[in-house]
Amino acid sequence: MNNIIQIDNLHFSYSKKKVLDGLTLNVPDQSIYGFLGPNGSGKTTTIRLLLGLAPNKEDNIVTFNHSLRHQRLSILQKTGALVEMPSLYPHLSGFQNLELTRKLIGGISRTRTEEVLEIVKMKNDAHLATKKYSLGMKQRLGLAVALLNKPQLLILDEPTNGLDPSGIKEMRELIVDLHRNHNKTIFLSSHLLAEIEKMATHVGILKAGKCVFEGKLDDLQRVLGKNIIVFKVSDLLEAENIIRAHTELTILKTSKENNMITLQLESEAAIAKVNALLVQHSISVFNIAPEAGDLESLFIELTEPSPL
Repeated sequence: MNNIIQIDNLHFSYSKKKVLDGLTLNVPDQSIYGFLGPNGSGKTTTIRLLLGLAPNKEDNIVTFNHSLRHQRLSILQKTGALVEMPSLYPHLSGFQNLELTRKLIGGISRTRTEEVLEIVKMKNDAHLATKKYSLGMKQRLGLAVALLNKPQLLILDEPTNGLDPSGIKEMRELIVDLHRNHNKTIFLSSHLLAEIEKMATHVGILKAGKCVFEGKLDDLQRVLGKNIIVFKVSDLLEAENIIRAHTELTILKTSKENNMITLQLESEAAIAKVNALLVQHSISVFNIAPEAGDLESLFIELTEPSPL
């Protein structure tokens, strides 16, 4: 899979404060890339640099296989962005705001205004002045503005920030729809970890201006070396006794209610050995599966301050 964004060893400071410290990212084409990190880790600064809103004298940001420094205009013509709150004229309707932006950009058919209103499900409210819009409606209209030029890449900075649960759900469904049905690559900054887990195909996690993990969500536990495996067995007590007698493994926990025993195993071969051991001693093994984890606990483990 080709990368639509490549950042290589990016450094950035405000005055004497270092914000990005050798940041490297690779955002695959046709992905939803969740860009995560605690406050102050450098997420918004990275987005500003990707959009040319902050100065970068180095030639280390490549988008659409071209240098952002040398081909900024052509790159931004294929990019849509929603950064912080959308800038809207409150006395104008949603339709009028879109039309004004369309004319300022130039070269966009008037029918595109209707198309983007349909995409973000705002046609029924397009006649209302935006000062009457809820925050969720404003965010969706801001996304419609970002879609006017038919971008291949969308860069969204905290698009669900401040929304109520209904607004978050609507925005999540819209982002997934843009990816699946409109072939958009989406670079998505957020601190709502559960939302990223529901949307993203890939994730990058920042800590103090550096990427401490990048890859598919499914790879997180493997990279962290967890390998925590749960065995569902026919006889829990006997299985415990056999494992203690024949191995040096530590039993992490058990569940009498479900006849489950949890072990930390470092390889598939180790899993097979435990399974064979139990079967040899007439213990039926009904299921073997990784322990269910959540992105939030892994995120905290990756980004918590290092011990002094």
